[in-house]
Amino acid sequence: MAKTSNTKKQFEKLGSLAGDIFYYNHVTKGPGFSKLFVEKKYGTDKIISSTFVRLSDSTPIIKLEFLGEQHDEKEIKLVINKLYKTSIGGYPYALKLAHNNCKISDKELAKMVSLLGLSNEIGSREVLG
Repeated sequence: MAKTSNTKKQFEKLGSLAGDIFYYNHVTKGPGFSKLFVEKKYGTDKIISSTFVRLSDSTPIIKLEFLGEQHDEKEIKLVINKLYKTSIGGYPYALKLAHNNCKISDKELAKMVSLLGLSNEIGSREVLG
């Protein structure tokens, strides 16, 4: 539901070179959210609506994504308020916990590669140990 992003859609018509989140990070410092952007390129049953959100002053911006296009400011504010109540340093605690519990270290990845008998061709990106 929330993540950082390198999406280049909201400032595309202005000839943006960096991801949208870059511009929001440099233009704003306070809490709030961007205009809802609706992406229809994946098909009518896979429409994704997104907004960039800052939960507290001078904290990282996150991207919220919603399935479908029938979302309004009232719903976004409701979601933001719920995330804010459980955020730490402007980042939702549940997402931080999920990230910490699900990340795979280089050492663990190397073990999986070895156990599964996976190998790479010479010159490909290797697992670093």
